[in-house]
Amino acid sequence: MKSDTVSVRSLFKVSRRYVVPIYQRHYVWSREGQWEGLWEDILAKATQRLGGVEKRYPHYMGAVVLNSREAGSSREVPICEVIDGQQRLTTLQILFCTLRDVALVNDLASLSRLADRNTTNPDAEDMKSPEVDAHRLWPTHHDRDTYLQIQSARSREEIRKRFREHFPQNSVQLKKINLRQQPNLLKAYIFFYDAIRGFVGEGADVEAKLDALLVAVLDDFRLVEIQLQTDDDPQTIFETLNDRGKPLLAFDLIRNFIFMRAARTAVGTSAEKLYDNKWTPLEADFWTEDEQRGRLKRPRVEFFMLQYLTARSGKEISLAQLFAEYRDFLRTDHAPKGVEAEVEDILHYADLYKQIVRADGEDALGRAARRLKPWDITTVYAPILAIASSDVGENEKEQAYQDIVSYVVRRAIVGGSAANYNRIFLGLAREIVQHGASADLVRTYLLSQGGSSSTWPSDAEFRHHWLSANLYARLRPPVRMISVLSEIETALRGPKTDPVPIPSHVWIEHLMPQGWHTNWPLPDGSKVTWQEIHEVDQLGDGGRAALREQVKTSPAGAETPSTVRARRLLAIARRAALLQTIGNLTLHTRELGWELSNKSFADKQALFRKHGLLQVTQGFMGEDATAWDEEAIQRRGAFLFDNARQIWAYPVTAPAQQQAAE
Repeated sequence: MKSDTVSVRSLFKVSRRYVVPIYQRHYVWSREGQWEGLWEDILAKATQRLGGVEKRYPHYMGAVVLNSREAGSSREVPICEVIDGQQRLTTLQILFCTLRDVALVNDLASLSRLADRNTTNPDAEDMKSPEVDAHRLWPTHHDRDTYLQIQSARSREEIRKRFREHFPQNSVQLKKINLRQQPNLLKAYIFFYDAIRGFVGEGADVEAKLDALLVAVLDDFRLVEIQLQTDDDPQTIFETLNDRGKPLLAFDLIRNFIFMRAARTAVGTSAEKLYDNKWTPLEADFWTEDEQRGRLKRPRVEFFMLQYLTARSGKEISLAQLFAEYRDFLRTDHAPKGVEAEVEDILHYADLYKQIVRADGEDALGRAARRLKPWDITTVYAPILAIASSDVGENEKEQAYQDIVSYVVRRAIVGGSAANYNRIFLGLAREIVQHGASADLVRTYLLSQGGSSSTWPSDAEFRHHWLSANLYARLRPPVRMISVLSEIETALRGPKTDPVPIPSHVWIEHLMPQGWHTNWPLPDGSKVTWQEIHEVDQLGDGGRAALREQVKTSPAGAETPSTVRARRLLAIARRAALLQTIGNLTLHTRELGWELSNKSFADKQALFRKHGLLQVTQGFMGEDATAWDEEAIQRRGAFLFDNARQIWAYPVTAPAQQQAAE
């Protein structure tokens, strides 16, 4: 490599096109991260010039790494590929645009031309393709249109017209416009334009201030210009460099790695066509949005690549070493052959991953994703991807998904830990990679998991927890209980049931309210006090066991007041326990919930009969429901379980064996 320290003026003095290759990341500098610091540095240098400070030290902005290419003819402008430093060069170009436009609005045409000279190459009339060659900077496909619109606008007013959708016209539009969705280049323009206008103000010294800013940027700021030689490897250099304060993401390195190889091989589709025709969907906002996984926050595309590599390789992938993991994968027998096949493979899995994340499809994958989403188990994505991308039929895929959903939901109901899910689902992905996807394989693998931390709960265990556990607390957050009750609701609807959709804003309701002591007497007709409820809360398992023993050993027909009290406290404790079981839980709209509150059975039943349409609440609303007590809760719990064990079925045999038996 050949390096020289150059001023910004020198960098933009000669006719050159600084072309940002297609594999480079988008423009990502931000106000807090880089612009404010850069503006403070510029302001300091301009203030020194205005104050007549003679001994000024240059400010170093960092390095730009360039790979020069000769012009094809005298009518073409020489090209420098920007291997590193595009964020700096792009920011400088936006800065010159704002200086130009602020000068114009202050009727300083000469100063405006001097600023603009740094964004355009001279002698456009002699160029072969002036619409391209006239621009000193040629950004990536993602940023190019925005940049060209800004560069050619020449005023803040024209910017507002061209980007009307990003500028609210009134207070109503202000609420609708998501300012975070403004293109980063537009944000940069607005920031520097406002900063410059704020500094120069109005008055006789506007021209002097603008001139000081322009000259400070051109002459007081230096960069290290590194020109690659013929034996230098741009890929290796790209991987080792970062932009100021904004480290390269693993996906930036992966994109670079793919398209540098595409440019070198030039087999089949050209690199630019490959990017335009196939890769572009991966640059959409959906993939660049940040996701939180535990303590980690990354763009969604990086979590996708983690699951993609896991599904394709069957091995544990390190997010911290994602790029290295990708290169290692390409050396395996499972990897696609050729860059174009590589891109197509990533896009195929990306489409499946998007369906899983959005969970709004109506096919087998969409239904499975929707059922799994409330449980927030992202480690299951890899085997789901492996199944979805396989050649097995849709019915077999659906059976495999069904078994995975059953495994997850049953374990949640019985209070099983999710701590081993990373190992379990990684193992399932590995089995699929090694032996191919099939419903038999998935079922056999899940059935083979032993121990309380991994086992697939049987019907007996499932039923015990279903009827007795505090599922209201166990299935947190509430979306999980809502999902369980919604699936039962769907199952209860027969072919003759009107297709009334389950409202999206449903909430969980205790049929017998948690504040039951006011309007819901015990089975013997007596009401309880807060003191009794508090006493029961303090009992604990040992205290309840002692009360049961006292009642058990009490002589028949000769109960003491102490025994009577023990029976009463046990009745309160039983009600408190059953209150939180699924037999006492249903769904309703939030609006109805506010009205239901702690009303009596008769009042709540009347409200449900008037407003409730869900099948899952029919046992409470029916004409034969004359009371709602502990026995009614248990009966409804058993009824719901008969549906639950079919919805989240536990297999007796593997699918192939079951089919043969039938």
